[in-house]
Amino acid sequence: MFSRNNFIKIGVIAGTVTLALLTLTGCSASGYDLYQKAELKTSEAKTGVYDIEVRLENQFDTSKMTEEQLKGVNYMKQIAFKGKNTVDQTKNAVISEAWMSIGGIGFDFTYYGNGDESYIKYPVLKKYIKINPNMTASADGKNVISEATQKQLSQIWKQLANKTNVKVAEEILVSTSEGDVKAKHLTVNASNEEVRQAIIDSFNVIKNDQSLQASLQGLASKSGEETVGTLNMDVDALTIESFEISDYVDADGYLVKDEVNIVMSGFGKNSQLKKTNFHLGTVYSQLDQKVELQFPQISPDQIFSDEELNKEMPAVFKDLIQ
Repeated sequence: MFSRNNFIKIGVIAGTVTLALLTLTGCSASGYDLYQKAELKTSEAKTGVYDIEVRLENQFDTSKMTEEQLKGVNYMKQIAFKGKNTVDQTKNAVISEAWMSIGGIGFDFTYYGNGDESYIKYPVLKKYIKINPNMTASADGKNVISEATQKQLSQIWKQLANKTNVKVAEEILVSTSEGDVKAKHLTVNASNEEVRQAIIDSFNVIKNDQSLQASLQGLASKSGEETVGTLNMDVDALTIESFEISDYVDADGYLVKDEVNIVMSGFGKNSQLKKTNFHLGTVYSQLDQKVELQFPQISPDQIFSDEELNKEMPAVFKDLIQ
């Protein structure tokens, strides 16, 4: 199944905190087994289309920032992303059509992953960008965070859901690329303190992931937000203002949609990040069905050389892949 951890750098300030939320779901005593089976069946899907939406709003204390720090932080105040990801694991192939807005600057791009080769194409650029193994973080996010860390985070958040703190809500129609699908609505009702502890445990795990730390440190040097970059969070000050997770299971036993909403504040007196509002929604369709993947024929003269890329690529684009 296509990983929802793709494009993690989009929400790196709060995304590292909420990364494992993508695997947290559950249902009441009467529906708990239903979800467990749905999560397993969905995770084992070899093909599918995944529509992802991310919205991230950060509030900073800018009173003591330099002009350079203000410039970097302005990019981080509002981040939005929408993507349609078509995946065929049997062929090790994925095409991601995406739109992103960073600090009010919006642009589109398409990611092509076919076997061992991967490329990015921005409509405003004439050539393709080949994703090289030595890049700090590729567009698919595989080098951002290790598989071992992902598993640890997943386990932390899965333990948060249980048969008493989750509920089955009404059936609703969910809009997908295949039309409206009737699905059972499941909600998680964990307490703010339980969520807070899960976030603290997640931070402790993330601190040991050297690849992710290197990526965050690079971002911190650009934005001037050292605390966020190194994850030196004052856990005693952290407050969960609100937390919601909703999941939807269709008649075939697959997840058809999930949503995560979380608002956090109180990152410590030394942090210039004061509040984070994070939303992630994913809609699933064509799971274990035939999907259409049309890759462009790319000749060597259609690929940017390193010299051309450094010369022609805008800095805001370059930060996403380097």
